[in-house]
Amino acid sequence: RDEHQRALRDLQAFNQQAAMSKRAMAEHERQLERRAEADERPLSDLNTHVSKNVLSPSRHRPDHFTGFSRDDLRGIRAQQEDQMRDKEARMARERAEEAAFARQQAATLEAAKAAALQEQRDRALANRAYLDDQRRQADDKRRRELQARQAEGPAIAADFFTGFGRSHR
Repeated sequence: RDEHQRALRDLQAFNQQAAMSKRAMAEHERQLERRAEADERPLSDLNTHVSKNVLSPSRHRPDHFTGFSRDDLRGIRAQQEDQMRDKEARMARERAEEAAFARQQAATLEAAKAAALQEQRDRALANRAYLDDQRRQADDKRRRELQARQAEGPAIAADFFTGFGRSHR
């Protein structure tokens, strides 16, 4: 019996929570619909001389900003267009300056590459001249040594040293 009553109480509590949740969801959906209707209204239909409260559209708020007049809006738009044109002109100038700087950098890089290539060629030429001089000096040394040997006279015969320690008798 107690179990049955406890189950009934639990069921009633669950049903009450479900009903409250359902009511809250319905109220939320109504608020969303009201907001959607307010958003669908064109701005030209709004009376800018009377400000409406966001929470209660029927509440008049004379102390709040009501919007700009059409002349003010035209002036603001003209000023914004001037600002956009100025920004586009400034960006075009910056792009032109960047392009000129890039061209100058490319020319500087090309000049540096040409100078490095010329320096490499000069080093190779100097290295080749040094090696040629080394070869010439080595050839001169060999030629002098050959002339010195020839000027000394005949060399000792190779079989002269083989006869030591043997009798010729």
